[in-house]
Amino acid sequence: MTFSLPPFTSAPVDICKPKDNWPAYFVGLAERLGKLPKLPNFAEDKGVFVFSDYGGEHKGAGFRTYTYLIVSADKISVFKKESEAIRLKYGLGTTEISFKDLNYGPVRRALPDYLNAVNGCLHGMLLTVGVDVNIHSLFGESKKQGRINLELVRDQVGKGDWSYKRLEKMYRIYGPLVIMLHLLCAEDHKVLWYGDSDTINEDGKGSTFKDAQYHLQVMLAEFSGKNFKLFGFAKSFEEHSYFDDLSSVADLAAGMMQDLLRHQYHNANVEVNEQKALLCKWLGTESQFLQKVNLALVLRNEQVYFDFVDIDAIDK
Repeated sequence: MTFSLPPFTSAPVDICKPKDNWPAYFVGLAERLGKLPKLPNFAEDKGVFVFSDYGGEHKGAGFRTYTYLIVSADKISVFKKESEAIRLKYGLGTTEISFKDLNYGPVRRALPDYLNAVNGCLHGMLLTVGVDVNIHSLFGESKKQGRINLELVRDQVGKGDWSYKRLEKMYRIYGPLVIMLHLLCAEDHKVLWYGDSDTINEDGKGSTFKDAQYHLQVMLAEFSGKNFKLFGFAKSFEEHSYFDDLSSVADLAAGMMQDLLRHQYHNANVEVNEQKALLCKWLGTESQFLQKVNLALVLRNEQVYFDFVDIDAIDK
């Protein structure tokens, strides 16, 4: 990849001052992510892609994980070319590279080359926010208060008859996304958010995909103040494309981080095979162009704490 500017900024970004009515979840995210020692520098890029995936929704999970791959759209052709070559080399066809299918032969064999391509060909950030399952709501001191607060927001925005469970998930997902878009992007950036089909973007159950988009746009205006000239939304395409290989980055990180956090904070025994060991090493190693940030929200003595997660320390 060719850069006319350094791929990262060398100083923390001064995020806008949190408002008095910000949820503590948003304030905590803004304070910690805004003080990172470096951030991807998209100043020379016209477009930014965001890919997201979520883990820990199965029985026995210790953490809900929300993962975002935020990358330069201008420099994506290098990764596209590499991912196509890897698919051809290992006979992947249209098979998705996913955490649940790590033991599938072609995926297992392709994984080292795929992770090397991610490290060497993507410019941006891979962010995972893990939330302890013992934290029932991030929008009130209790689950009941969180429900009251979120339903009030729903009624104020006025788009969709969202259930409390879907509201909680949607605003958990939107929090890191809004903060990172504020930190990394300018208003003239063209932004595309591509996500898997999920309960927050499905049509039905009293709301639509467009309703979900409207809630995000309201959040961007309120908590960022930026008005992006072009902000696109997309769900998984029916036909395979290189976007699926980009989404797989978030899928792998979300799944592996759920296992790592459950081991670190809940003392759970996690089966580690060769593929998972490779993912741990990849997550714990910085690349030249892709910054990796892992943040855990944990419950201690009835209080929620934000911890940056050192993958290398867990691995040892």
